[in-house]
Amino acid sequence: MTFLEHLEELRWTLVRCLAAFLVGVLVLAVFLPWLTDFLQWPFLWAQQASARPDQVEGLFSRRPMGVFSVMLQVLFLGGLATSLPFMLFAFAQFVAPALTEREKRMLVPALAAGFLLFLIGLAFAFFVVLPAAFRVSIIFNKMLGLELLWGAADYYNLVVWLSVLMGGLFEFPVVLVVLIQMGILSSAALRAQRKIVFVIILVIAAVITPGGDPITLTILCLPLYGLYEAALWVGARYERSRAGAEGDGSGEIPGEEGG
Repeated sequence: MTFLEHLEELRWTLVRCLAAFLVGVLVLAVFLPWLTDFLQWPFLWAQQASARPDQVEGLFSRRPMGVFSVMLQVLFLGGLATSLPFMLFAFAQFVAPALTEREKRMLVPALAAGFLLFLIGLAFAFFVVLPAAFRVSIIFNKMLGLELLWGAADYYNLVVWLSVLMGGLFEFPVVLVVLIQMGILSSAALRAQRKIVFVIILVIAAVITPGGDPITLTILCLPLYGLYEAALWVGARYERSRAGAEGDGSGEIPGEEGG
């Protein structure tokens, strides 16, 4: 293909991604009332765990037009999350002709693992991090005798952005494993940087932690560092497998065809 033909193919790839995103937004728009009710679960759980059922309060809007900000955020990020697998597939089709057979075999498992980890990170933020953060916030506000008011725009902004951000952070082990498989990084080099990586994870967790309390910070740090160690383990297994194949004199990585 010529350069212009590559640009044309890229244009149609972007069009397909945009179409998938718009379909995701339209589907979520149909179920928007149900979706906004569902997104209130961490808030309701934290209140019910800290008070009697008759003391549970609802969200409020401080701005007359704030509801539109809530709707746009929920639909935009929700549409992005639902259309992500289709976008990944479209870009995989675009780059596949330029990859070697080995890289093509790495592509599909990497995309599948990345999407699965994204969903796990999304669920972890929504069902673990956010309820814990809200519960801690309620407890400390009560200790100081402060009345806690829950603004709808601020609440949905926090829930949606933190969930999507955690989904993205949970994908970093896939990047590390792919870089190890491509020979750009080694598990030994990454193992030597454990302390630095832990500090980086701690800083990232401190930045995105709602309220910055140590309990939520710990809940965020532990799975992220665990994923780093898991990436090292998978990468080390791959390196041992490759070294064993080269030691047999074949010079091939298991699963590859001979040249």
